[in-house]
Formats: sequence, structure tokens, C-alpha cells
Amino acid sequence: MSVPQDTAHRFLAEWYQAELLGTPLADVAGRLIDQAAAARSQGTAVSVVLTVASPNDEMVFGVFCADTVEAVWRVCRDAGCPPDRITGDVNAYIVAGGTAV
Repeated sequence: MSVPQDTAHRFLAEWYQAELLGTPLADVAGRLIDQAAAARSQGTAVSVVLTVASPNDEMVFGVFCADTVEAVWRVCRDAGCPPDRITGDVNAYIVAGGTAV
């Protein structure tokens, strides 16, 4: 997946919830990905780009591509992990296999 160049469509979701850290990050990411897929099947443009956990700080982060912040919030809520904060217009530079996505 390539990340759109328009940063207006990238969002950073943040969770400051220790209980999320009690669940493997792959499970949290899987729930978010599944809910994003369900939203896309209903015509909502939203996808998960990246999830990151910082157990020592009790924080989880997710980068999303979406048309609206509301779409990101609904995906997170429907995945059972409503975010504590969502920031729009974020810039993400991710290298996977030596290629920036």
C-alpha cells in the first residue's frame, strides 16, 4: 500500500490505555484492520497504515489514511478501542523492505 502524498488524509490515533498493552499488538492491529475493511466495504475510505506500541510509556499509536477523522474514530470504536486523541494532517515516512511507502 502506498501512503497518499496529501497529508490532509493521514491521521495519528493515540491511546493512553494500559489495558490495550495487555493484548498483543497484532491482535489490536488485526481488529483495526478488520474494522477498516468493513468500513471500506460500506463505501468509507479508511485504512490502517501502521500501529506502534510503547509499553514502557503505556501508549499505542496508529497511522490511518482516511477521508475524515470521523471515519478513523468509528473504525477505532468499532474495533473496541476508541482513541484518546486523533491528530490530522500528519506526515508519515515509512520504509518497508528498503522502499518508502
